[in-house]
Parts: sequence; structure tokens; C-alpha cells
Amino acid sequence: MRALSHAAASTSARGFFSVGGPPPSKSFKQRRLLGWSPQQMYAVVSAVEHYHLFVPWCQRSRVTRPPANNYMEAELEVGFQVLTERYTSKVYLDPGRSVRSTVADSALFHHLDSTWTMAPGPTPASCWLSFSVDFAFRSQLHGYLADLFFSEVVKQMTGAFEGRCATQYGPSSLLASPPRPAAARGAAAAAGAAAAAGTGAGGQAHVHPSRAPHAGHPSSPRPGHVGPGRGHGQAVQQGQRTAGAAAAAGTGAGTAAAGRVEPAAAGAPAAAAVAAAPPRRRGSTRRLLLPLLLGLIAGTALLALVLPAALGAPEEAAPAGAASPAPAPDTRASEPAAPVPGSDPAAPAPAAAVSGEAAPAAEAEKDAGGGAEADDSPAAAPGNATSWGKKAPPPGPVFQNVSLSGPAPPARPPPGTDLVVTALVAPFPGDPQPLAEGSVVLSYVVGLGGQEAEVAATYAGDGPDGARSFTATIPAAAFAAGDLVRFRVCAKDAAGREGCHPPLPPLPAQPGAKVPRRPRYDGAVIALPQGEEVTAEVPILEWFTPDLAAATTTQGSPEGNVLYYNGRLYDNVGVRRRGTTALTWPKPKLKFDLPQQTFIFDEAYPPVEEFGLQSFWYELGERSYMKETLALEFFKAAGVIAPTSFHLHMRANGRFYGLFAFVELLDNDYLRRHGLPSSGPLFKSMSGELSNLRWDVPVKEMRFYWEKENRGSQEGDWALLSNFTQGLAGGGPEPRSRLIFDVINLPSTINNWAAQALVNNLDRCTKNFYMYLNPDTQEWYMLPWDMDGSFGQDNGLGGKPVLTSYCVLACEQWNSPLYCDSEHPQDLVTSSPWGTITVTATSPVYAGPAVRGGRRSRQLLQDADSSSSGGGSSYATRSRRRAEQAAAAATANASPVYAAGPNITTFPKPRGWDNPDQVLVGSASVNGAPGTFNYMYDAVLDVNATRAMYLRRLRTLADTYLASGRLAEMATTMYNRIKPLADKDAATWNSGISIDKGYKQITTEFLPIRRDQLLGYLYGPNGTRPLLPTPQPDQLSVSVVRLVGTPSSPSPSPDGPSFVELRNPHPFAVDVSGWQLTGAAAFTFPPGSVLPPDASSYVTSDVVAFRGRPQAPSGGQGLLALDGLQGGQGGQGAVQLVNGQGAVVSRGPPSK
Repeated sequence: MRALSHAAASTSARGFFSVGGPPPSKSFKQRRLLGWSPQQMYAVVSAVEHYHLFVPWCQRSRVTRPPANNYMEAELEVGFQVLTERYTSKVYLDPGRSVRSTVADSALFHHLDSTWTMAPGPTPASCWLSFSVDFAFRSQLHGYLADLFFSEVVKQMTGAFEGRCATQYGPSSLLASPPRPAAARGAAAAAGAAAAAGTGAGGQAHVHPSRAPHAGHPSSPRPGHVGPGRGHGQAVQQGQRTAGAAAAAGTGAGTAAAGRVEPAAAGAPAAAAVAAAPPRRRGSTRRLLLPLLLGLIAGTALLALVLPAALGAPEEAAPAGAASPAPAPDTRASEPAAPVPGSDPAAPAPAAAVSGEAAPAAEAEKDAGGGAEADDSPAAAPGNATSWGKKAPPPGPVFQNVSLSGPAPPARPPPGTDLVVTALVAPFPGDPQPLAEGSVVLSYVVGLGGQEAEVAATYAGDGPDGARSFTATIPAAAFAAGDLVRFRVCAKDAAGREGCHPPLPPLPAQPGAKVPRRPRYDGAVIALPQGEEVTAEVPILEWFTPDLAAATTTQGSPEGNVLYYNGRLYDNVGVRRRGTTALTWPKPKLKFDLPQQTFIFDEAYPPVEEFGLQSFWYELGERSYMKETLALEFFKAAGVIAPTSFHLHMRANGRFYGLFAFVELLDNDYLRRHGLPSSGPLFKSMSGELSNLRWDVPVKEMRFYWEKENRGSQEGDWALLSNFTQGLAGGGPEPRSRLIFDVINLPSTINNWAAQALVNNLDRCTKNFYMYLNPDTQEWYMLPWDMDGSFGQDNGLGGKPVLTSYCVLACEQWNSPLYCDSEHPQDLVTSSPWGTITVTATSPVYAGPAVRGGRRSRQLLQDADSSSSGGGSSYATRSRRRAEQAAAAATANASPVYAAGPNITTFPKPRGWDNPDQVLVGSASVNGAPGTFNYMYDAVLDVNATRAMYLRRLRTLADTYLASGRLAEMATTMYNRIKPLADKDAATWNSGISIDKGYKQITTEFLPIRRDQLLGYLYGPNGTRPLLPTPQPDQLSVSVVRLVGTPSSPSPSPDGPSFVELRNPHPFAVDVSGWQLTGAAAFTFPPGSVLPPDASSYVTSDVVAFRGRPQAPSGGQGLLALDGLQGGQGGQGAVQLVNGQGAVVSRGPPSK
């Protein structure tokens, strides 16, 4: 009875917190047994350059960015007759194990993400191929048509990849396999029925319906809906049989949990969508639509490196490879071209039942997560990569490659030398026409406002596949050192059709209609005059803008800006000022976004579509030009999911502009780079105490205090965030001491908070973080942002108070490892909707030298600057005065102990430790300054087990980076690299900043003091307020208790997914970050993985299904469960636990 109650609680929790609202995309998943090894399958899937040789409808495939650091980019062109689509695919490689890709620049798809995973099969020459794809068309019409014809397209493309394997490596090893047992044949029959219903093999492949809050919640958009999550096709006991029957009946109910079948009212699979759609006619409409859909779905498959094999659910249940259907015949010359249905305004809109929501015909807004802007025009101009439309002619010549003479990037072309542009031009393959004589022309312009000049290109020889090479010269006399030189190359064919590099923008659908912003030119910036580089240690970002003053406002300059970085030019870029407090700074923080292109900030990382620049105008304590960048570099080393940041030498319109830092923005690309699905909602906290995850903000008002960064049309996401806040306040379906284990990704959260505490980032409790819900695991993540409050002190070098409104390093309220819980709010004085509320600090807790002799009340951090700055010039004057005061303080008293304040003897009594399951919902929330804590911190830190886990991780990081001096070494390296630019910046902006003082304060005051606080006299094991544990022993008794199930098996057990149970018998938490499971199961523990004391923890192949088990262990029991267990090389053998030094800690028994 107890086990059943746990299962029911877990199910309710998942419905309460899972991703809700109508699904923005279609998702397919499948797992198949193939008769080739994982290495062979990986070789075929990752060889993108060969796709045009064997994949139907692929006209061209080439690698545009060779593999480096397991990342590459590929361009593919797919289509049918004159209907083509060209994409760039970002490909992430894990050699021999997986291939993941996303489409970067498609005007057709809103998003397209896919993953192949190869795992060893039951025989040496076989593998389990797991596949998932998540995609959404920008146009609802395209999605509707895909539903209608998807199965026919799949039939024609199924054999392409398997046929390639057979060609490369010989017949499938499964051809000689013995007959399968009756049970296996029965499972296969069920798989065939599910495939026929459009759900894929075994009922596991399905178009995910969305999840929603539980039925009893007032904000629930779909009461009682359990929702999808990865693995929900793995039904439990009776639910498995019910789901299979429903799938076979075409209902789309391929998901069940705890014996309940998911309804298919919204987001139903393709078969259900077809049943709801108008009847298919085999007349002229079919002949017109099918070729187009072949191209569309082929594009889906090819550019994601996905669909042909993985979505080809077999008509019969025999193992893949037993028969390899021939590739589909090339019908490009026999089918007539057709305009896109729906481009005519009179065309009927598709039924809402197809996607489960009334979506607009085209996604007009740019995806806040970094998606390309939608093309509002139904007719594209000639020369554009996407070139179908009601009136658009077939595209003209195609530019296969365009290059510029000179040294290889990042070196720049030198002044005094002609620039030679070489273009490789080919006829459009769908309707080849020879190039017109003398039609290849180079247009170039020097500077932003220069006159465009034209140069006829000269034929230079033949290239491959009918292409021809041309060259054109930009004379050296036209430009000087440091000049911006841009160019465009165009060519016409004999039919008068034009193609260009970069492609011309599309024509507007009607006069005044919006035209997508796209690059107009390629080009380069000439090498700088001698001495202007300042230092070779910091890369240069050139920025050219038509109006510098307008570009640095909050409205910004939405187009017409040009960037040049690391040998690449980015044209027609948008820029604006960003920040809250920073809006008053003379030197701005900036945000850049790029149209239809991506910014490559580092060859080792995937590119981004937007990024920010930190200006370093203000920092707590002495300004150093490095606090946020140093903090993020430390976060990266510690394994925190955090933005990439590095310093830049910024030039504006050919002149030195300042020392800035690149900061990666959080969007869909960011999520994908960190291995997180971009289909989960992402929220940015914006409003101080009203975005601190408090429970009582009405759903309809949350948008005023949070900014939604993706899934803009999914209004149900707000209810998900609201439900999470209510759960943190005890209003969920489980007591919060158990709930936090099920709905929070604890390793990521603990690692983030421990790193934040180490650098003592002050401004993190009520804003400057993002909340993200992973749809695969149904777990919330808190992601860090805006770290310029790190390494903070409220005094100048030597300890004399300079900013008397602050007390950071010296005061227990802010230096405590428990900062941001209800006993350690962020503010003492704050402005709120209920008026200004002041808390007077009369206790010795707040009697450090940072406030003694000054005001005892502290202003809200984010308001402090604006309240003291009357304008740019007066603020600069105050900055210089502050620097002079700091210099005097340095000579008066240089004691780090004085800077830290006297030993604190008074500590607030914890209010929730003795009752972590207190229910706050229904009672009045704390307002004003005492309410500026974070409810998620408070919930996690009130629970003994999770508090011990967090403090253990903080101890690990303090030992590794503070006690060892490693963080001080990182600071010294950064200081030496940026000092020449920092000095020049201080003189340029008249800021009064001394990087020497800032660096010295970090390394001689902050880091030694913080080390002593955390490990010694204050919070160490023998300190006044002992919070941190003793160092973790080398010899530990953590054991592998059991392995249940087979992680490599494609068929889940009726009892749920496979899992490994670990037991920590010690009375203290154990940090296992970086440890591994090897043998019969494979898993690497992510940073922040800490086993709670005296408890069992679990690693499972499907954490959502694990928490939905009808018997223990399951959700609702307060158990740490980690997702991602895979099959190892040991088959049915034992599992080993291996520590970070490679030593075996424990060996478990064989699988049960």
C-alpha cells in the first residue's frame, strides 16, 4: 500500500510540474537493432559530405567547417525540381557513440534538432540505434502537409542509410539470426501496430503531447493530463498493454504512466492527425503536393542527419538490415513543379486538430532563443537559397565558394596590396542554364558610407561539377590601414536569372511588408596601423556603426552595423544597450544580434546568433576589469553550466573604444551547447523580490516579473513556473523535502550555488538567474547570469569603507554559505509595490567596518548606482573621488583582517531546519527587504540531506580553488593579459579605475579572507559557525548495491527502466563528481553529483519513468535519481564504481 501511494504521489508531481501548453513541435523517437557495429553506423551517419551520393532528394552536401573539438558544420541542399532548400547544420560529435545536429539558418523550420546514439548490440557486429528528432515548421501549413504525406515519404527513404551500410560494410549480420522466441515475436507485432498508427516501434516513437499542471490546480490548462517526457512510451504493467492497444487503434495514446493512458486530444501522432484531416484525394492535388512534401521532409531528414533511416518504422517487425529496400527513385525530372499551397490568400487554413493548437500560419516573431527571423514573404527573390513561391522564378547561379586573398584568418589583409576575390559559380542544379557571358560582377564599397563600385570578374578556369572559377580585384589604392572593405558577387545565367553571394534578400509580399534582415556584403577589415593593436594577447572586435550615439541607447540600432572578428565579417548586425543598473553608466553594456548568420567566437565552440558585451564600468570594491569574466572562467573550470566569457579589445568606427568582455547569452543555442533540449521553457528573473520564486504571484502577472526567452507562443509555460513556485512553498502534491528530489536537477543546482558562494556573488537571490525546465527529465535548473557582483567587497583596498551603503565580505548576512535563504535576504532597504520598507541593522551581526561610521541601512543593490549618479560627467567625478579615497585608505590601513571585519559572534537562528515541510501557501509572503531571499534556496537549504550535499560540494571547490591557490593563479594570468588595454580604457573613459588596485584587492584581500572564512575561523569544521564539513576522505565505503534490468535493452521491464543503486553508508555526504560507472553499465557523474548521507541513490536510464514506478524505489520518496545510464561493454556482468583517480571503489553483483 505504501509503495502504491508513493507511485501516485510521483505521478501527481510530474503532472504538476511537467512541460505544458500545446506542443510547439513534433517529436519522434525510436530505437532499432541494426546488423552493423556502432562504429560502422557512426561512420555512415557522420559522413555528411557523402549524403548526395545515396540519400534521395539530396542535391549537394559539403562540410563547411571541418571537425574540430567534436564539432563541425555542413551545408546541404535538398529539393525537388526547382523547389530547393539550403541549410547549414551544426553537428556535435561523440565519436563512435552519438551524432547530434541542429539546423542553423533555415527559413522553413522554426527549429530542427536531432540525435543519433549508437550502443553495442547483443552480438559483436550489431548495434542499438537510438534516434530522436524534434522539429517544427515556421508555417503551420507545412506541418499539416507533413502529416498528410509523411508515411509515403518515409517509405521511399527508409533504405537509404541501411543501403549505404550494406554497400560500405557488407550485408547485415542479422540476416543469419535464428528465429526469435514467441515473446519477442509478440513484442514485434505490437511494435508493427504502433508503427502503423504513426507512433514508431514499440509505441516509443510518438509526437509528444504536452504536459500540464495537475487537475486540482486552478491554472491547469488541461486537467488530469500526465504529459510526455522521454520514456513515457515505456508503459508500466497494465498501462503498457493499454497504450499498445490505443496506439494500434490509431488514437495516438502511445504514452502511459502508473497505469493511466495519456489522452491524444492535442499534439496527437501523425496517424491521429491524418484521421482528423480531410480525406486524401489521389487526383491533381496529390500530384502537386507530394513532390513538395518530399523535398520538405527530405530536408528535415538530411539536415538534421536524421530521418531516412531512423524514422523509417518498418512495415514488418523483422530486425532492420534483414532486407534493405533500394533508395527511392529520382523523380526530379518527371514530376511537375508546383507553387506552395497556402501562398494564395484564398487557400484554406489547416484544421487545428492537426497540431492541437490554433497556430499562426507563420511564426512572425523571432525566437527569443536565437532562431532566425521568419520570412514573411511568400515569394523569394532570385538568388535566395529558399526560392519557391507563388511568383518567384527558379533561382539563378549558385556560388559554391567565395574567398579573399591574403593571409589566413585571423590575420588581416595588409594595406598596399590588391584584394583578389575568387568565386566558384555553378548553374542551379534543378534547372541548369549556362552562365551568361560577362555576367559575373563584383561590387565593393569602402567604409560604411562609401560609394559602391563595380568590377567585372575574369574567368579563371573550370571547377568540379560544372562550376566555373572567376576572379575580380579591388585595387589597393581604394583602401588604407584599418578600413572596412565589403563586397558582393553576382552572376546571371542565359535565362536572365541572377544569383548572388551573399544571397539577395527576398522581395516583399506586398508594398510595405516586412523583409527579413540579412547580410548584404562579405568582406574584411584591413590590418591596423602599427601600435594600435595594443596587445596581441586579447582579440580585437571591430564594430562599424552608422550612428554610435543611437546604437548605445536602449532602442539601439536594429540594422546596418558591421562586425569583424577573427577573420570573419558579419554584415547588417543589430545592436542595443543592455542592463538595468548599467543603463546609467557612461560606458555601456551592449547586445549584438546577427541576421541569418552565426557569430563564431571560438573555433572550439559552436557559433551563436547573439551575444553581449560587459563594459566593467562598475564593480563592488575596487574596479578590476575582471570580476565577472574571472568568475565565469572559474565556473567553467568547476563544471557549472554558465556563459562563456573572455576579454575583447573593442574598436568602434576604426578607433579604440574600450576593454570589454564577450558574454554568451542564454537562448536555445546556449541550451543545445550544454546538451539541454531547446524545447523546454526558459525564463529570466527580472524584478527583484517578485521574481524570487515566491508562490503568490498570479499566473497572469508573472510576465511582468519574468522574461520568457523561448517558446513565445506557449502560454501554458507560465502555469508551469507558477506550479513550481507553489511546490517550493509546500503547495505541491508531495512534501517539499521529497519534492525537491523529483523536480530539481540537484547536481546542476548544487554546483552552481557552491561556485556562487565561493566567489561571494552578492546580486543573485532575486534576479540575475534563469529558470529552465528540461522536458526530457522534467527537472528545473537554475542557470547563473550577470556575475559582476562576484569577488565583492564594500570597501577599497586596505579596508576603509568607500561605499557605506554596502556590507558584503564583512557581514554574516552576505558572506554566509547560506546566503539567499530566508535568514539571509539580499537587501536591508528596498522599494516595493507596498512602499519603501526599511530594516535597521542594530545587531552586532552587521557591525563590520564596512558599515561602521556610515549609514546602517543598505540600499537595494540594483538601485544604488542610479540613485547616486546624476549623469555621466558627475558619476565619473564620483568615480575618481572614490579611487582617491581608496588610495588614501591603502596607506592608512592595509590589513586584510580589517577588510573582513571582526569575528562574527551572532548568527540568525534557522527557521525551517526543524520543519522543512512547512506549508507557506495561503499565508502572507514576506515583503520588503526581509522578503528578498530566494524560495528555491530556502527549500533546498532547509532540508538536512540537500543542505549537506551543497556544503560538501562547496568544500570540494574551496579545497580545489581557494586552498590550493588555483583561483589566484587564474586571476594573475588574466591581469597580465589585459593590463595594457585596461590602462588605455581608464584613460579613454576618464573612469579613474586602477586595475592594479582591483587585482591586488582580489588576490591579497578577497581570496585569502574567503578561504579563511569558508575553511577556517568562521564556517570551517572548527569555526565559530561550523557549516562546511571536513575534507572528504580518500578511502570511502560507497557501494554498488545492484543493477536492475539491462541498460542496453530496447524493451523496458514491466517494473520500469533499468537502474543502478548506490549506497553511501557514511554519516556525511560524498562528492562523486567525475566518478564513473563501468562494466555492464556506463555513466559519468556530472559536476555537482553528491550522494546524500546514509542513503541510497540511483542512476537510471530514464529518470521520468523511474519516478513513475508503481513500487519502490520511485518518485515521491526523497531519493536522488540521476538520468543517463547507458549500456556498457560488460553485457550482463557486474557494475564497477570508479573514482576520479581511476581507482575502483566498489564492484556490484550482476544484473537482476
